[in-house]
Amino acid sequence: MKNKHPPLRIQNGFTLVELLVTITIIVALASLGLVGLKSARISASMIVAANRIKSLGLANASYAADNNGRYVPVITDENGGGAVQWHFNAEFLRPLIGELPALEGVIGWEGVDGIPESVLDPVTVKAKKLYWNRLSASYGYNQEWLPAKVPWGETGTADQQTTMSIQNPSRTFNFITATDWLARFDGRYFWAKKPIEGKTGNGQIAYRHKGKAIAVFYDGHTEFISPSDMRKIDARGGINNAFWGGPR
Repeated sequence: MKNKHPPLRIQNGFTLVELLVTITIIVALASLGLVGLKSARISASMIVAANRIKSLGLANASYAADNNGRYVPVITDENGGGAVQWHFNAEFLRPLIGELPALEGVIGWEGVDGIPESVLDPVTVKAKKLYWNRLSASYGYNQEWLPAKVPWGETGTADQQTTMSIQNPSRTFNFITATDWLARFDGRYFWAKKPIEGKTGNGQIAYRHKGKAIAVFYDGHTEFISPSDMRKIDARGGINNAFWGGPR
C-alpha cells in the first residue's frame, strides 16, 4: 500500500542569503567592537598623558619649594660648568626619575636620551620619531613673560619664574605637550598646519591627543587645549593673556 503522504524533509543548515546576512552582522559587530576598543585606548592614553604632564608641574613645584620660591630656570649655569637646560636639570628631574647614574654620558645640549618611558608622552613614545626618548620631544616649558634675564655672575641662572612672578597660577600654563623644549607663542599653530611628531626646534605646541594639547598650570591642574581654544585665547589678548603669563 502506497503512502499517500510523502515523508517530511527537514531542511538543515542555512541558505546562502542567511549566511551572508549573519556574516554581515558579525563583521559589523566586530567593527564596532574594534572602534570602541580603539576609542577606549585613546581615552586611556590621554588620561596617562595628563597624569604625566601633571607630574612635571609637581616636580617644578617641588623645585620651587627647595629654592626659595624659584621655579626651575630655562637655563642654568652650573658653576661655570656649562649651560644646562631645564629638561636635564638634575634637581628638577630627581622627583620624576630618581637618582640615575646611567644619565651620565647621555646628557647633551638637546637633552637626555633614554630616560624612563613612564615620564614621556605615550603618543610620542609610540611614534618613535626623532629624539622621541627626550623630554624635549614630549613637553615644552612656557617661556613667555619670563622676568628679565639675571646676569650670570650674580646668581648663575637666567629666565626663571618665581612664585611671586606668576600672577594667575590657575590660568597660566607651566608645561604643555610640544615638540620643542620651549613652548612659544609663535609656535601655537604649527601643529595644526602640518603635524610633525618628534623633536623640533620651533616652539611647536603639539595637539597630539585627539586634536588637543595637554597643559599643566602653575596651580597644578591640567586642561585639554584645542586650536579653537587657542584662537579664543588670541581673541582675549593673545600673548598678553594670562594663559601665557600676561596681565590679562
